[in-house]
Amino acid sequence: MGNLDTLDLSDNKISGSIPSPLGDLEHLLKLNLSQNYIGGFIPAEFGNLRSIADIDLSANQISGIIPQEFGQLQNLFSLRLEHNHLSGDVMSLMNCLSLAILNVSYNNLLVTFLQVTISPDFHQTALLETLTYADIGVAQHVIILILQN
Repeated sequence: MGNLDTLDLSDNKISGSIPSPLGDLEHLLKLNLSQNYIGGFIPAEFGNLRSIADIDLSANQISGIIPQEFGQLQNLFSLRLEHNHLSGDVMSLMNCLSLAILNVSYNNLLVTFLQVTISPDFHQTALLETLTYADIGVAQHVIILILQN
């Protein structure tokens, strides 16, 4: 399974927790475990998925926090975590410069975005296009900043 690039086990009535060895699939581009009965925590080992572009863990029973290691996922484009039991904040995702779609609705998360000053010579910009955070618990200082050339 070392060269596996897509793992889609969605809508299969899978229960239990997410196995940490999934973090060893270094060529994985897309992981979809949505619409199951998965509980427990998101493994910190997911931070090893350096090629991953799309993670969908929505509609499960996952609890705990979003691991800090998610901030290392520079190729992550879409992250769907809605309809779980996650808590804490989403600050670890601020380093995901490719993240364009983030859905954290229906959790107990704290969404806080800090005001950022961007210098004129700054060439890398975050690509976040869609942020969905309905019924998450608390939203503080949510700022939408659009920089167009």
